[in-house]
Amino acid sequence: MTSKDYSVVAVLDLLGFSQIMDEQSLDEIEKRYTKSLMSAVTLAGLSSIGAFVFDKDGRLDAGEDLWTISFGVFSDTVVIYPQRPAGPPLRTTCEAVALLVDAALQSDWLFRGGIDFGTFRALSDHNVYLGKALIGAHRLEGTQNWAGAVVSDEAQRQYPQEVKDMLGDGLLVKYPAPMKRRFRVARQERVVVNWCYFDMRWRVDGRERLSGLLDSAPTAARSKVQATLQFHDEMQSRGSASLSQIGKGRVFGDPTGGMP
Repeated sequence: MTSKDYSVVAVLDLLGFSQIMDEQSLDEIEKRYTKSLMSAVTLAGLSSIGAFVFDKDGRLDAGEDLWTISFGVFSDTVVIYPQRPAGPPLRTTCEAVALLVDAALQSDWLFRGGIDFGTFRALSDHNVYLGKALIGAHRLEGTQNWAGAVVSDEAQRQYPQEVKDMLGDGLLVKYPAPMKRRFRVARQERVVVNWCYFDMRWRVDGRERLSGLLDSAPTAARSKVQATLQFHDEMQSRGSASLSQIGKGRVFGDPTGGMP
């Protein structure tokens, strides 16, 4: 087994997917997936290269061949992993997770995720993903009782300097992530992705979105939404929200190319 068989992997699941399937038509779900989820994925991909790419007609180009991260989307699950070569692998993945969770909230969708390190192989042409990192990230995701993402101990051990840097600039924070009862340890702080980190000025206020979701949430889901709202408010009170802008610095192509 070679080093290329090891990677950081994030697995995120859409909360309440069964209810969404029950309440909406496939046409509605397809529209939301293509317009909202895939737009969030594209935003995260563009951010990974720190640039916006325009084609010869001045249209924004997804520029997927330049992305430093890859995505797999199937049903209610998103898999995120760094491309090779890439920038700092854990940071690249955490940035993509933060953007996806935050952008999805704009469509009233809540994602919960885990990030792990270990063996991993992506057969993306066949939508097949294998390895212990995938299983570990999925298990970690399933232990939580909110919308958010926890970084595993193994991922932290593999990239201690990246973790230190991200804790320093606020992309990662130490926080007592709410866990399901059987995984719960009193007030145990974990290293979690701060999905409030980016300054997306066009978005509707996260508190407004989450408050609306809390009002309409079924009883079984209220604790998850409440915990997510508490995290949002905590990041605001710490001054850890909207710390970095997206895609600053570089533009490839001419955005005015299609203008007369």
